[in-house]
Amino acid sequence: MIARNIIPPKTKSRIIDYFCSWEHQGRFAHGRRSSDLITEASMFEGDTPWCGLFPEIRDELYFVMDDGWDVPSGQPQVKDYTALQPDPVKFPSLSGTPAERLRQLNERVKNAGWHGLGLWVATNAYKGGELSVYQAPDAEVENRWRELILNSKEAGIDYWKADWGNQCGSLHLRRMMTEAGHHDHPDLLIEHGRGHAPYNGRARLGNCRACWDEDFFFMMTGYSLFSDVLRTYDVARLENATTLDRIETYSRTARGILNCEHLAYIGAVLGCSIGIMQSPLISDAGLEPVAAVRWHRAAPPFTGGETHASEKLLTERVYLENPTWYYDDAPRDLYQQAAAVISRGTGLPEVQNGDEEWIPFVAASLNPSGAYSVGTFRRQSDDAETVLPDVRCRPEKPTEKVGIFGNFSKLELDFSNTGRKVTHAAAQGLIRGEAADVTDACVTDDGRVIVNKGLIDRVFQTDDGSAPAIMLVLEF
Repeated sequence: MIARNIIPPKTKSRIIDYFCSWEHQGRFAHGRRSSDLITEASMFEGDTPWCGLFPEIRDELYFVMDDGWDVPSGQPQVKDYTALQPDPVKFPSLSGTPAERLRQLNERVKNAGWHGLGLWVATNAYKGGELSVYQAPDAEVENRWRELILNSKEAGIDYWKADWGNQCGSLHLRRMMTEAGHHDHPDLLIEHGRGHAPYNGRARLGNCRACWDEDFFFMMTGYSLFSDVLRTYDVARLENATTLDRIETYSRTARGILNCEHLAYIGAVLGCSIGIMQSPLISDAGLEPVAAVRWHRAAPPFTGGETHASEKLLTERVYLENPTWYYDDAPRDLYQQAAAVISRGTGLPEVQNGDEEWIPFVAASLNPSGAYSVGTFRRQSDDAETVLPDVRCRPEKPTEKVGIFGNFSKLELDFSNTGRKVTHAAAQGLIRGEAADVTDACVTDDGRVIVNKGLIDRVFQTDDGSAPAIMLVLEF
């Protein structure tokens, strides 16, 4: 008898995923500065308050207030980003000391159903009432950061998203922040990411990968050696290639968790945490984070695990017609490359029709929990066509739980190298629906599992345009 629900219950392990307000700040700005939009009203009031998002999973997420929560509206200067306390005009109901005001806001977020409040933090060095350059040791700068960390500890806040600031590129300041956090507030996770254009390298064919970016690569790999969480950072129209390439690059040195921002299915498949920016308010695929967070119960974000990448690269191209903040030399073609197949903690999946021109990216991981994940990620070039891959995976262990993300023509799970045969299989969509026995539909006489597009379409259910995400539970 198959249970109606095979998705694991909510985890008691450390929460690392979060919703970030930044994209919603931009979408609802309507000519105002995005930083002006993170307010008490936008979070808690009106017909669609942001703290009302994701009722299915928000108790498994931090609500991270992004750029603007601690500065006045209008034209804040870099030096204004030093208070780390809610701006009194934007958050008028709060009172007391900085720690007390943060605690009140944290409690209100928790009462709305979230795991807790997270803070966007500017990486400034503040000395003598002004910004300064940090040169260790510097007791005044260091004590200021310890004060801010202790305020968060008193307020019960244990996630920081450290971003730009006057010392954005200072490895010394960021390491000092992290070490101070470990010492004074051990529950605090500090995520690091350096401001950068949303493409890798110089975005020209032959020089468009993360490992070929002379500045960003060395800075991010430096951060990766001490960061609790390392954010792969902003992306744009070729987000799949850009993010997959960064994960392949930074996972080789990262000692903490990688965060791949809003790319929910990439995070689910490759063991990264996610910083959700989409939602049903602004995206036709706004429910994909629901599937990713539910899969993280079985396969949580992890550190370590050897990274593998195919020698074959896939090249993406878009035409930039107008200058932007990240490339002012448009019109021009812009290129990105990433390995065709990437894996963490397991061998590379075999793509049987990998020579087709528009074959999607394929990725997989074997989680330390024992769960196996595999996914496909569509090509995003201007002239890209849809091709469904035929993929064979050979997990090194008989994995009871398998997460499948994206579209396949066929997916084969072959456990023959483990000496085990699959005897039964149940499947369930990770967004909607109940579990079903699919043994007859996908388990072969010799104990392999073959999942075709028809089965995925039958099992997966959603209320929007989210790509497929299903879970298998196998018996051997």
